[in-house]
Amino acid sequence: MNLPESDESLEILLDEMKPAKAPEQFRIHIEQSMPEIDLKPELHVTSAPWMLLLRRLALPVAASSALLWAWMSMHLQPAPIQKPDPGAKRNPLSLVYTPVETNSVLLGSEELTLVNGPDNRPVRLMREVWLDYSRSEAADGSELFLTDTREQIVPVALEFN
Repeated sequence: MNLPESDESLEILLDEMKPAKAPEQFRIHIEQSMPEIDLKPELHVTSAPWMLLLRRLALPVAASSALLWAWMSMHLQPAPIQKPDPGAKRNPLSLVYTPVETNSVLLGSEELTLVNGPDNRPVRLMREVWLDYSRSEAADGSELFLTDTREQIVPVALEFN
């Protein structure tokens, strides 16, 4: 078989080709093996009784709750805002806060490198990130919370047996 030299002539030859007819026995076998498909099935949706009740009550409950909210917002007065007494001035600088609770939490650590120590023993340098937390109280009951993060480089001596 001679192949055409250009893609265009190959496309023209491929367009002229027609597929062969399938043998009659094979076609009958394929048609018999295909299941019957109903293209317009009837949908029967059954719902639980509680779902029907929910559908019937959803709109009235939503409308009544909206009306109740609107009535309450028009007729109920908000609580009065208490203003600080101008006569009772306190100087925050005169308060002495006493530490009540202090805590440090290790947030993470990372190995940086391995170096030789003073006596040529291996020492691993670790970077540690800490969260420092402290709570202090004053005599009048006010509290002061302080948090801070810090990083440390910690040498860890290694010993081999």
